[in-house]
Amino acid sequence: MKIAAIMHKTGNNLEGLFEKLAIAGKELVGPEKGIIVGPDYALSASQERPNNVEEYKKITERLSELSKKYNALLVPGTMPLSKDGEMSLICPIYDDGRAVYVKNDKGKDCFIQKESDAGESSFAAKYGLTYNKGDYRKNNLFYKNHEVEGKIQIEICSDYGRQDIENDTFLELILTLDKNAGIWTGIRTPRFKRGMIVCDSYWPKIEAAYYDGCGNQKSWLPRKKINKKCDEIIEIFSLEDTK
Repeated sequence: MKIAAIMHKTGNNLEGLFEKLAIAGKELVGPEKGIIVGPDYALSASQERPNNVEEYKKITERLSELSKKYNALLVPGTMPLSKDGEMSLICPIYDDGRAVYVKNDKGKDCFIQKESDAGESSFAAKYGLTYNKGDYRKNNLFYKNHEVEGKIQIEICSDYGRQDIENDTFLELILTLDKNAGIWTGIRTPRFKRGMIVCDSYWPKIEAAYYDGCGNQKSWLPRKKINKKCDEIIEIFSLEDTK
């Protein structure tokens, strides 16, 4: 299974992100479904305010089309969404064109969203909104093909390190906007084998490692790097490289 990580700096235009998502999709085309991952706040229509509902609909329609076209599991990053007087930081995930939802506290379908507050409440308050926290216990999805079977954990920035990682997890996708972004392991790190990818929009940068369950990391070598410009890189990783 191949995973494409998108390097995209916060403040860059949304069209540039979609261009890179399409390039990654073309690279992953094959008999097995690939995974495309982008960073925190990558889906912001404007860096000055949260996305409105109309922008949300247009963006998610395009994500659905891309996921369907390239038969990919698309974890494209997050967006701040303003709706009904609240702001949520959501990650709209699509699998072969279909939205991947979790259930909120009211039992309704919703995209996964960030729980912790690292400035989101202040950002929301600037626009008269209340920060609507998610529940990071729900921020995972089950994935199965002939190569792997288990959970993918989606950790949004400061949820990383707080979120419980269940022992049937084979991959952590950590989406950040953080000058200290990176893969951190220590005494509290769950001790079982899995892949870990950080996709950060602050610098921007990508880190990827294989955690061996014994306190060590095995670095992943990119299968391929695609440079659009000197500061825009898509890296392709393979779970097979870790075995």
